[in-house]
Amino acid sequence: MRTYLIAILGFLFFLFPASPSQAAEQTTLALDRLPEIISGAPDHRAEFIEERRLLLLTEPVRLHGTLLFRAPGRFEKHTVAPIREDLVVDGEWVTVSLPDRNTQMRFNIADDPLLHGLLFSLQSLLNGEPGRLSPMFSVEAWGGAEAWTLRLKPKEKALAERVQAIRVTGVSHWLRTVELWETTGDYLVMSIGSEVVE
Repeated sequence: MRTYLIAILGFLFFLFPASPSQAAEQTTLALDRLPEIISGAPDHRAEFIEERRLLLLTEPVRLHGTLLFRAPGRFEKHTVAPIREDLVVDGEWVTVSLPDRNTQMRFNIADDPLLHGLLFSLQSLLNGEPGRLSPMFSVEAWGGAEAWTLRLKPKEKALAERVQAIRVTGVSHWLRTVELWETTGDYLVMSIGSEVVE
């Protein structure tokens, strides 16, 4: 389940750019301006490159593939290398398939309160409702519509035990990269490439 949580976290942020520029962090952004900047992402497909740095491994794990978002709650992450994996979040259901192994796993988000909380909060970003993040995260923001940065620190105990911090940067409702630090010391960064509007 932990592996799928990491994958979902990286995936759910794909619509908004991490490794934010210094310029984006120089000007504090009032949180009440976030809704007008993050106005909700249109349905679209994007390429991604993801790097996971795990303490148990000496070399980072690199994945690439495509991402798909359809408002208000369908997400698809199709990894093509180094292994094929299809991850689909449709409402409250998560399905993970490994085509080469002919295996599939399906579970309800409600079965894991941590996943439920994360998905609810992150869907708020994707749907242009960043104000709904505040119950789950302490939110800091910099920049403006041309380049913005969000730093999220979990408030709830269950989430804070797993995630140390998340940093997301973007332009309007588009995401290019996201960084996630786990309390175990593991680290994830996802870079988002060109978009094709559906």
